Order: sequence, then C-alpha cells, then structure tokens
Amino acid sequence: MTAQAIMICKQLYRLILPVIGLSLFLCANRCDGQNSNSNSAVDVQQTPIYQASVQQVFRTYCRPSSVLWREQPLKPGLVAFQKGQGIEIFLDRRVDSSQLLNVGLGAERADILLKALADAANCKLGFIESVAYIGPNAETAKIELTYWRAWYLYRKHLIDTKAGGDANKAPQIPVQKLQWDRLATPQDILSSIEREWHIEILGKEEVPHDHWDTASFSSLSLPAQLCLVVGGFGLSVEPIPATNQWKLIPVRDSNTALLAYNKNQWKKDAIESWAKSADLEVMDEPKFLRVRAEVNQHYAIVLGKFAAALPKPKSRFENLRFTFEAANTPAADVIDAIAIQLQLQSNWEIDRATVNQRRIGLKVNQANVQQLMDELAKQSGVTLEVVNESTLNIKP
Repeated sequence: MTAQAIMICKQLYRLILPVIGLSLFLCANRCDGQNSNSNSAVDVQQTPIYQASVQQVFRTYCRPSSVLWREQPLKPGLVAFQKGQGIEIFLDRRVDSSQLLNVGLGAERADILLKALADAANCKLGFIESVAYIGPNAETAKIELTYWRAWYLYRKHLIDTKAGGDANKAPQIPVQKLQWDRLATPQDILSSIEREWHIEILGKEEVPHDHWDTASFSSLSLPAQLCLVVGGFGLSVEPIPATNQWKLIPVRDSNTALLAYNKNQWKKDAIESWAKSADLEVMDEPKFLRVRAEVNQHYAIVLGKFAAALPKPKSRFENLRFTFEAANTPAADVIDAIAIQLQLQSNWEIDRATVNQRRIGLKVNQANVQQLMDELAKQSGVTLEVVNESTLNIKP
C-alpha cells in the first residue's frame, strides 16, 4: 500500500469513527443489556457530560459545603439547598416530598451531599444534564439512560440536518430555559415546550393529569426538558427522523452505559480506584479504560476530575478562633454550649447527667477548634470527636 493510500485510510477512519461509536452505543443500549459483553464504547467526550452548559455547572457542584438537617421536610429543605448552592434540583413526583430527614455531612461536594440526602429519603440521585434528579431507587438510573438515548438520537438528527451527516462537524446542542408556574400540569408544560422548540409531541394528551409546584431551569437541551417532564410517568421520548415530531415511549429496562476513558486524561490513582469500585465494571486496554456503570456513576467520575483540579476544600473551622471562659460550670452544659456555637449536633454516647456533675474551669484565648476540644475533653474527662463537621460525638 502506498503512503498516499495509507493517508487516505487514516482520514476515512477519523471521519467515520465518531459515527461508528455513536451507532454502537445506541445498539448496545437499545438491547437493554443483552450485549453487556460487547467491548464497544463511546468516548466520554461524546456524551452529554461534556456539553458546554453542563461543564459550566460542574464547578458549582464541586464547591464544598455542609448540610445539617434535623427533622427537616424534604421539599423545603431541597429548595433551601438549591438556593444556597446555586444548583438546580428536580424531585420526582413519586417521592414523598413531606418526609422528615436527619442528615449531617460537612466539607463535601454538592453532589455528595445530595446523594446523602437522597439516601436518607430512600431515593436515588441521578443527573439530567446539569439538573440533580432525585427519584425512586428502581427508576432513576433508567430515566437517566433513557435521556442519554434521546440525546444521542437528537445529536444524530442535528448532524444529519445541520452538518450533512458529518459527525466531525456536529453542531453544538442548543439549550433553552424551562420554567412553569405553580399548579401547571405536565400537558401544559409539554405544550409550552412544543411552542418554544417548534416541535410536535405525539401522544402528550395521554400523559396523566397532575398539578406541579413552580420550577425554573436555566439551560437544558430539548431531550433533557422532555425527559424531566415525562420521566416520572415511566415515559421517555424519541425524535421521529426527518420530521419535527417527537413520540412518547416507555422507559426501557436498562440502566448502564459503556464509556471509554482516555488514560492520558486521568490521574493514575483515580484510574486505580475505579478497578476497586463495586459499582464499576472496568475493562483495561492499552490507551483506554472502558467503564460500564450507571449514568450517575459516570457523572461522578467526571465531577471527581473537576474537584481534583480545584484547591483542596477548606474546613469551615479553619479560621475560627475562640476566647472562652467558664468557672465552676457543669461540664455537659459547656459542651452543649460550644456545640451550639459551632453549629454541631450533640451526640451523647455517655450519660449526660453524669458528665454534668463534673465542674470545670475552662479558659482559652484565641484557641482554634482542636485546641478548644482538647482542653474541654481533658477537664471534663470525656472523648470529643467532630464527625463530618456536623456532629459532636461525646464518648467515655
């Protein structure tokens, strides 16, 4: 083979590879896991994870924070968390929004905090692009993957109609705001999406009647908007080729995606940790790691990469200094007073009344939190342990 022929082959290979990868991903997942032994995979950078609108939000998710919920109703708590963190959350209609939760966790990424809240509510955290989706354990991963399928079909539609079928010239996936008022019905929202995107949704009149609270989402693709609205009814969507129509379809019984991660783009210690995870199926190749996992696990991998590039999270106690004095004061009262000042929940693993019989004389000047705890523990005769910057354990 001549050098010129080899060059032409290489160019053709680069041209058709993205299309092959896309087709293989869709084929494998349309079979609902029947091709689980297939080595086909899509490069992670060809997924919704690497949309510009999603990437912009990842830094927000990586920002460390804390939650301390005591008998907190789920829905109002999520609304407050959303406002405080600057992220967007969608609560599946099948989740009890009034249930009371007790959760304490500190200095963690926003997605880790949300997973803890979802776990406490016996739910599952997923992602629809940049929106944190909290839904039923058995359905959330299926809804996520259903959205990915819709996204891939939509991307293919854009490549065919806007780029003449050339995947190398794939246009950027457009995004728009999505919002609705209180007591809007899902059919109302779907009709609004039709008007905004100039499409027709076949079968929307069969979506069950419901009334929803007000909501607003800043930048979502068309597949993401549709899947957010219909996912809670066990439905998904697909575009009808060569038309402006979309049809509603049942959510398929599949929940894992196979993605290829380029080893040169990931730290060695991160790669080694994947192989140890029970949630990931990892296939090692010379240049790639092919990882089969639920969609939210793929999001977590990429979020972890973003977090690693940021400065190490600082403890909320790092710059605190205390000048404190207590003379002949019951020890347990002092411990509780300091816990309140530090916004910690007191967890007594020793009889509080017994500790309160002990009198202490405590005086510290510009002490940090650890110095304060050490001196207090020494005088009160107990062990003090701060857990997750949210709970103070008092032990014998």
